[in-house]
Amino acid sequence: MIPTPTDANADIIDETLGLAAKVDDLEEEAVEETALEGPAEGIAAVVDALNQVMPLFGPDSPVVPSEEGATVLPAEGVKALEMIDKAAQDYGNDALPSITDPTDDVQFTTLAGALIALAQDKTFANFLRTLPPGPEEEAPADVPASGPTGAPDLEDLFASRI
Repeated sequence: MIPTPTDANADIIDETLGLAAKVDDLEEEAVEETALEGPAEGIAAVVDALNQVMPLFGPDSPVVPSEEGATVLPAEGVKALEMIDKAAQDYGNDALPSITDPTDDVQFTTLAGALIALAQDKTFANFLRTLPPGPEEEAPADVPASGPTGAPDLEDLFASRI
């Protein structure tokens, strides 16, 4: 028999869903607050450069949408830029210019050039490929079911006592 949720469980579920929605809203607000504004040519150059770097993060990496004449980097672009900046810092590359305050076409072009240089850096690509799987990715199939500690499987342990 499948248990049915009680009123208390339903309240907890509703509260959890409400909190998750608030977190999503706060994340969207944070991205909007960090949005980069600038000349259309600069934004277009950064979007093009982001789309050259993103495939290094894997086949499922998102493409940053591009709108002709846009003067604000889309939210997907801000997220991608932050992810690339973090990866570049972990890699040890401090050549990426400030991502928080480019104001003119030259600064956006400089940022785009640094992104393109990362996209063409084979050692950076190798670095990204050697990173361990993230929390959303599955562990490799060769990892034993008993876990990384090598602890015996409880079923095998009980079976050996019979």
